[in-house]
Amino acid sequence: MEAFFLHCIDKVKADIGERRRDTQEKNRRLTAPLRVKKGEPAPPEAPEKVNLSGITIDDFTAADRRKVVEILLSSEQVLQFLYDKLFPPGQMTG
Repeated sequence: MEAFFLHCIDKVKADIGERRRDTQEKNRRLTAPLRVKKGEPAPPEAPEKVNLSGITIDDFTAADRRKVVEILLSSEQVLQFLYDKLFPPGQMTG
């Protein structure tokens, strides 16, 4: 269960990293001076790789945290685990 939770966190971290990379690319395009002569296309720049290990829980927005929960609850195994803990097999209520 813990391994699956960490997998969900890593998935959302990758989304955060992708957003950061996109933002960096947009900022680079907006602020970079033109390096080519007029009329010539700018050479493509390789996007920088974002270090996912530098992403902490403080970097998670409310939407990112909801996404982790959505991924967790989309797993049949997680739902079965929760159901079994809430309603143990063989336990009668009444």
